[in-house]
Amino acid sequence: MSSSEPGRSSQKGSGNDGSMGIMDAASFVNKVKDRFAERPELFNEFLLILQAYQRESRPLRKVYEQVEDLFGGEPDLMKDFKKFLPETTAYGR
Repeated sequence: MSSSEPGRSSQKGSGNDGSMGIMDAASFVNKVKDRFAERPELFNEFLLILQAYQRESRPLRKVYEQVEDLFGGEPDLMKDFKKFLPETTAYGR
């Protein structure tokens, strides 16, 4: 049994609509931390990008571009990151 129904984009956790839940976000941050365990400076840079967005109200497009540069060789991380952004930010390039 699945808790999501096909075609329903308003449910939490459905992706690409900015509605991912806190648990999803924590899981993603842990995935990034694990991925860059050998290169903690990359994980720290990721956190700095998110903090700057929150403090300085940076445009989401800028945040997306910075994270894309950081995760350049990790397409699965970019795919997961896009789930937290409104569709127009991630795909309206």
